[in-house]
Amino acid sequence: MASNRGDLLEVSKQSLLRLLYMNILLLVSLFVLNFLLLVVEWRFNIVTHTKDAVKLAVVAVTLVESVCFLFCGSFTTSTNTYSTKLKFRDHIYNLLKAVIIFLSSCVLLHVITVLYGAPAFENVEQTFLFSLLLTTLSIVPCLLFIGTDFESWTRLYFERRPENAAELCLLYIVVCSYVGAWLGAFPIPLDWERPWQEWPITVCIGALVGHTAGILLSICHLLYHMTEGNKPQFR
Repeated sequence: MASNRGDLLEVSKQSLLRLLYMNILLLVSLFVLNFLLLVVEWRFNIVTHTKDAVKLAVVAVTLVESVCFLFCGSFTTSTNTYSTKLKFRDHIYNLLKAVIIFLSSCVLLHVITVLYGAPAFENVEQTFLFSLLLTTLSIVPCLLFIGTDFESWTRLYFERRPENAAELCLLYIVVCSYVGAWLGAFPIPLDWERPWQEWPITVCIGALVGHTAGILLSICHLLYHMTEGNKPQFR
């Protein structure tokens, strides 16, 4: 009995360590992406070529987080619908559900963005691209790590009640992405007449910075509890 308990604790420690490494990899990747989009003067600079930059960010974030999921899939919860035990048709069904969740979330965020003051009939493409970016930053990680289970989404998104370290990291990332986008809207109405104040440059920057901050916060939380030798508290 004691041996089994020790094995479980060792597995937990190993999982937390791998989760930490995964977040560090994500953080480094986001720092590189933000540097390319915000600092480097090229065709994907977010200030001068906003549309192309947002499209690159959507593709890059999706690829990086998908790769992390493939290598660190053991962090997913027991309700993850992407289990290798599922049949092929179940994988197809879950994939279709994921696509529907992603597209509906993108439309919903687009509507919410307009209700919060974004142009309804002008710059429609820019608003949609911002909604696409925010959906990628907040929905794709959840689709990868908790799947399409409705109860898991309800518990994480609405009850804010993560049950393990991976879900806690997801909660940090999702909340920080939304808060960053919200804070990014503040400079737009200011009478500074700067090119980067055009819609939706600052909200896209805020979402990316917030997403990166959420990953950094996850790393700090994991390091603190691993250093203290305590089991992470999720409430």
